[in-house]
Amino acid sequence: MACGPAAPQAPPSPAPLVPPPLSSPPPSSPPQHRNIFWIIADDLRPELGSYGAEHIRSPNIDALATDSAVFERAYCQVPTCGASRASMLTGLYATPTRFINFNTRADFDVPDVPDLAKTLRTAGYTAISNGKVYHHSDDNAQSWSEICGHDAGSIAGQACNYSTAMCCISPQSLARTAPSLPEVRNHTIRNPFARSTVPEWAHREFENEEVGGLPLQEWLRAQLARWQAHGGQGGCWGCDEPAWGGTDVTDDGTSPATRGYPDGKLTVKVIDDLRRAKAANTPFFITCGFIRPHLPFVAPLRDWDAYSRDAIELADNAALAVGAPPRALHYRELGVYDIGTTPPSAFSIGQLMPEYGLGNPLPDNISRSLVHGYYASVTYVDRLVGRLVDELKSLGMYEETIVVFNSDHGYQLGEHGTWCKHSLFETSLHVPLIIKAPGFSPSRVPALVENIDIYPTLLDLVGIAAPPHLQGKSLVPLLQNPVAPFKDAVFSRYRDGDSVRFADYAYSEYCMRSCWSPETCSSSCATPHLTDRMLYDHTVDPDETLNRWNRSQYVQATADMQRALFRHRVEREAIA
Repeated sequence: MACGPAAPQAPPSPAPLVPPPLSSPPPSSPPQHRNIFWIIADDLRPELGSYGAEHIRSPNIDALATDSAVFERAYCQVPTCGASRASMLTGLYATPTRFINFNTRADFDVPDVPDLAKTLRTAGYTAISNGKVYHHSDDNAQSWSEICGHDAGSIAGQACNYSTAMCCISPQSLARTAPSLPEVRNHTIRNPFARSTVPEWAHREFENEEVGGLPLQEWLRAQLARWQAHGGQGGCWGCDEPAWGGTDVTDDGTSPATRGYPDGKLTVKVIDDLRRAKAANTPFFITCGFIRPHLPFVAPLRDWDAYSRDAIELADNAALAVGAPPRALHYRELGVYDIGTTPPSAFSIGQLMPEYGLGNPLPDNISRSLVHGYYASVTYVDRLVGRLVDELKSLGMYEETIVVFNSDHGYQLGEHGTWCKHSLFETSLHVPLIIKAPGFSPSRVPALVENIDIYPTLLDLVGIAAPPHLQGKSLVPLLQNPVAPFKDAVFSRYRDGDSVRFADYAYSEYCMRSCWSPETCSSSCATPHLTDRMLYDHTVDPDETLNRWNRSQYVQATADMQRALFRHRVEREAIA
């Protein structure tokens, strides 16, 4: 599932390959490692019952949390799908030239770095990638024993899509060579296709470039003409897919009336994996990458019916923070879905949808529909998580299996006048992280932690030596003692901005000028912008409504965080 537009539908595919029996390369000595089951949600912020959200129906995730360590202050490294997952699975921080956008590939950015799957597989594990684990299913393909996904036409030339069962392949059939520079550039936002589907125009220099085979201004005019040709109905620029919807569909993802839901089909596949793993009696690393609650917000009708739209409360900070630089909001993912808005009268760069993305709220009726759809999608994923945990229990594997549940990044539901992720605000960076580890008591952990800590944590739990490149830190000391000292700061970045969080403050600063590609970011980010900075005091302003970076009482806090960010930049660059 692409971060932005929905994946294009491919022609009907042949029957998917039947997954082979679980097998592993022979280890040097028989491993005695625990099984690992990692569930990754897409775009899920920590708005769950187990995180204090009483209005959300998430009983199954909450039940898992009662057996687990719940990390209350976990943060992603990049608030966009591809880059976040590449960082999380390789254990490396993002830089201005590494893991920069939704289309990131780890095997392009760090081709010689062993990811988690490769490290576990080398130690004797069977490693299976199911669904959206990496953004591209065939990213670091050789690390896995088996790869199963819905990627349209991208897996070994098969025509997999969201209306068919998943395609499963053996990674040996996907031998890759070192990518050429054009291939690398093809996976940056400078790719005309990427820019046509994610209409974000950061520079006037793009104005004369081509988009979808047309000069940019012609493409923009074509989108306006398309809108007018449809009688002015809908606000989708460049696509027809509604931003929300629901139908009568079973939990296995099938429906006689629709193409069905991929997450239900994914759940059926993963349940089969668990059964095969039980029969094989070998250590497994099985992943389950759900697509929801990513846009479009589609879920079974019963999950929509679980909420009253009129009772949904909208964000009370639905405007850009006072004193925040406008570039803090610079992404229009929602704009590639149909949300029923009116187009602008002046149609130009940066004005595709002036009522959205510039720090101004959407109309309440549209906002409620979006939030309703997001909540329904969360509840749908929650029920599927319950099916997976129930299967582990019925197989007698639950007690001895390490279970991880987290999200690739947070999400904005109208906060700061914007939607989706792609910002350095708390709402984009804060994620749920739940770890059930055999031998450790359930707990709530208030420490600052990061998604890149998951890789070293899992190795620590199963007794495998960590590769030297890892920049995360094992969470096992916090599993042993939830209030143990851990990290003073956590770090995130997106595109042209870096962010650091202390216990009470969040500080962000942006590059001298906006940038999208490794070529431009490498030079632009060498110097911070003099005024495009943000400091939020979470002790008095947890919703980040007032930027305090240049206020006299915060001079020391700002200086401390700038020093921490400087040290971090030096350390993260140690792994090229």
